[in-house]
Amino acid sequence: MNCLSILCKIGSLKKDRERVEIMIQPDDKIATPGQVVSFERNDITFTGKVIPSQCQRSVIVDLTIMDNLDEIDFEYDRTVVAHTNYRIIEE
Repeated sequence: MNCLSILCKIGSLKKDRERVEIMIQPDDKIATPGQVVSFERNDITFTGKVIPSQCQRSVIVDLTIMDNLDEIDFEYDRTVVAHTNYRIIEE
């Protein structure tokens, strides 16, 4: 590996670290139906209401509470989010 390759790799890692710092920091709480959560997917921040499900390691989130859902062009109005990937923003 030459010096230019190493510098490019370091620059890429630095950008990745900066992007991670901007991302939503999940908390340790587990959301229950009716709570509003926020999460990121493909560098887009989503907000939605947790709906009842039998999921043990994740929640199903209804995204229709977002005003700009049509602008985002997300395929579905509900999605599954792992407990480790969201933050509760409203009880």
